[in-house]
Amino acid sequence: MEQIKNMKVLEQLGNNCYRILIQNQQAQLDVISKRMVLANKSYLQLRKWIEIQYHINHPNVQKLFFYCHDQDNVYVVREYMSKGSLINWIKYGDFDEELLNSIANQLFSVQQYLNENQLYLDLQINNIFFDENNKIKISNLEEIEHKSKKINQSQQIGLILYECIFKRKCRFDYVMQNDQVVRQPRVLITQEIKESVLKLLQEYMK
Repeated sequence: MEQIKNMKVLEQLGNNCYRILIQNQQAQLDVISKRMVLANKSYLQLRKWIEIQYHINHPNVQKLFFYCHDQDNVYVVREYMSKGSLINWIKYGDFDEELLNSIANQLFSVQQYLNENQLYLDLQINNIFFDENNKIKISNLEEIEHKSKKINQSQQIGLILYECIFKRKCRFDYVMQNDQVVRQPRVLITQEIKESVLKLLQEYMK
């Protein structure tokens, strides 16, 4: 608890989430109620998420600096992402080819890192934020888990790029596949889409 005693709250970002100044550095503070964790029986999940994210070391994954707790709450201090979410960039901003190519490269780099460390996180547009240098940061790692088998997320990355290019969400159908319900994109694959997305994917594969 000594680590957060001298922090200064600058702004409330969301429910129990704050932008703070600590040790002359801006950071994100998440305050997690122990009562809620126990009520939801999610203690082991919380512990696993914190332990995994604390040890992740990749420039495109939000860094967890430290965590502590008292009688009532768990306090998690993470990297602050000042440029907001990719969702807002899609809604209000514009993407040139250079930025799209940069996003694609960074997403594939994250996928490679996760596979090498036997980790899996469903890459989705609402998990992607930007720091002050316009580098993407994968956040919301609560659902991250260990996977011994490598998972190719090229389709998810392609869908993220699709939403960036065409500024609209991709609709999905849910179908049975190998006795499991899987999500399939309901996308009209026009030649324009193929050329735009595949060009970015091919740039990374060079």
